[in-house]
Amino acid sequence: MKKITFFLSCMLLTLGVTNAWAAYEKATSIAVGDVVVLVNEDASKELNGFSTSNTVYGLGEAYTTAPAGLYKLTVEEGASAGTVAFKNGSTYLNWSSGNSLTASDTKTENSSWTVTFEEGNAIILNVADNARKLQWNASSPRFACYTSVQTAVQLYKEVESTGGEDPVDPEPEPEPEPEPEPEPTTTNWVATDIANISATDVVVVTMSSGSTTWALTSANGSSSAPTAVAVTVANDGLTEEPADALKWNISNTAGSLTIYPNGTTATWLYCTNTNNGVRVGTNDNKTFTIEGTYLKHTGTSRYVGVYNSQDWRCYTNTTGNTAGQTLKFYKYVEPTSGGEGEEPTIDAPTFSLAEDTYTEAQEVTLSAEEGTIYYTLDGTTPDAESIEYTDPIVLDECGEITIKAIAISGEITSSVASATYTIKLPLNNSQANPYTEDEAIEVYNGGCYDNQEVYVKGVVANAQFYSSNTYTITLEGGFKFYYFYEAAGEVTFTENYIVAGDTLVACGKLVKHNETYELGAGCYLVEYKPYSLPKEDISNTKETAYTVEEAIALIDNVTSDLTKQVYVKGTVSEIVTEYNAQYGNITYNISSDGSTSSPQFQLYRGKSYDGEKFTSADDIKVGDKVVVYGAMKKHNSTYEMNEGNQLVALEREDTTTALDNVAAEGKAVKAIVNGQLIIIKNGVQYNAQGQVIK
Repeated sequence: MKKITFFLSCMLLTLGVTNAWAAYEKATSIAVGDVVVLVNEDASKELNGFSTSNTVYGLGEAYTTAPAGLYKLTVEEGASAGTVAFKNGSTYLNWSSGNSLTASDTKTENSSWTVTFEEGNAIILNVADNARKLQWNASSPRFACYTSVQTAVQLYKEVESTGGEDPVDPEPEPEPEPEPEPEPTTTNWVATDIANISATDVVVVTMSSGSTTWALTSANGSSSAPTAVAVTVANDGLTEEPADALKWNISNTAGSLTIYPNGTTATWLYCTNTNNGVRVGTNDNKTFTIEGTYLKHTGTSRYVGVYNSQDWRCYTNTTGNTAGQTLKFYKYVEPTSGGEGEEPTIDAPTFSLAEDTYTEAQEVTLSAEEGTIYYTLDGTTPDAESIEYTDPIVLDECGEITIKAIAISGEITSSVASATYTIKLPLNNSQANPYTEDEAIEVYNGGCYDNQEVYVKGVVANAQFYSSNTYTITLEGGFKFYYFYEAAGEVTFTENYIVAGDTLVACGKLVKHNETYELGAGCYLVEYKPYSLPKEDISNTKETAYTVEEAIALIDNVTSDLTKQVYVKGTVSEIVTEYNAQYGNITYNISSDGSTSSPQFQLYRGKSYDGEKFTSADDIKVGDKVVVYGAMKKHNSTYEMNEGNQLVALEREDTTTALDNVAAEGKAVKAIVNGQLIIIKNGVQYNAQGQVIK
């Protein structure tokens, strides 16, 4: 006879009474098959009957004599692993609701208990509500289940008599033989991954919460919420064909699921936006996807779960009533003919670490009763060509990882065991230890980042200033500080405060915009180190004006002192913004050869000689050769002179060779003679510098 011991014995205490009571000893441990009496020593009371009126009284005498009623309880295995049930005759000691105890003809979670011993007292907790402890109420004498602290109880265990007087009961009932432990059985309903389900498969959908697994049930075509029925799982399969569980055909296309009940495609499962409803019907929103361990309805973005062990609901998130629940599918596999007996099987591997989110690196040990273990880490189904398990699997990288494993012994392969873990390691980052550009990108993509502020350092490649005292900074590696603010109360940004070559440390939240990694809007300066080498004075003269290519090279050189105004020469290649009569400016591009395919240099809102306004669109034309003067910079990808640049010299092919027809009186008129600008007013000719020519 196999005897299962549930609790370790601390020490054996005896009551120290006459031989008439010597066949019972105070228990410090119990096991399946023991016969026990529930008592309260202080009141000298024992449990003396199960009352269907929800009250159980303690009746008895002092323990110097045998208990008057001697209501014996036989210890059995409970409804779930690691629990016990107390049976008298054909009924079980059962908790139903409130504080009440009742008799039950069937063994359930309500009639299952965990028992431990502390200082000689029995701590008896109900499995259905483990906040309820079986205690003695001295005020209204009874044994009942309470969440508050009452009076402790004790268990006395029947033992072999050591001689002396016989017990009061001359013919005690023989100790019942414990029921043999049932061997776990499985039907052909085998756990499977969604990737292994096809449209022709018949599947039971379950959700596990704690030690109970609930199958999805509903009548075909029902418009009410599908209910939940408890099913038992062993050896990674259902222990029996679930008579009440709804069997589903699942259409699985690239992870997109449609769930049809009872083999029909006339109705299907869907979620509603009201009352968290799960329904079976013909609503158009019938597509689900698998997100982690949850079934998600794409039409309403709700997650399917079991509510209060009663029915299935759709929730807007994975917290609340669905928290901790695990989705599984059990597929019906046709029995195989194996001659004598069933097809031999072996158990799937087990995992040492529970599925959860961890903030430290973990090790997972895989175990199997027999065979060699093979596993995968990429979500695929393992086979004999997968990684052979030899050492614990180390989880030390951020992100979610699913381990799938099988055991193979000879020609026999176990079912697939699977576990998913989320690793979120603490960020090693501070102002004193900022990320480089590459490190920041790795953290953003690595799965540990949770939208907190981080510190990033880098060297400025380009600084774009805005009038609101902010910059957008591009670092040398391409990382950006977007709408970058000064540190509060310390710096007021002005143009050219930050320039290429400066080293910065900024604080903000990591984002990815299109293909660019950034600290998002609102990031701010925490450390600033200006470019340490002396800046090169790039000042020049009209006669030594830089070509477009030379000007671009100077802008890109971090040693250039771009605060200096310089001369640049070239040929007008494009009018970017036409003449503005109100402001008298024109934005135009120049290149060395006048073509738009050569490197371009822009004169942003350029002005005429001595910074005066242009007077017409004809003042600058494509093909004009010019010398311009101003401060240079790079705006985004455009090389340019700042607003306020001015024309110094202009050469254009002759457009006027005689001035005889120019009006002698009235408004001044401009003309180009032999490539030089001539101004005629009141019959007098002036050069561009205002000197009288004729």
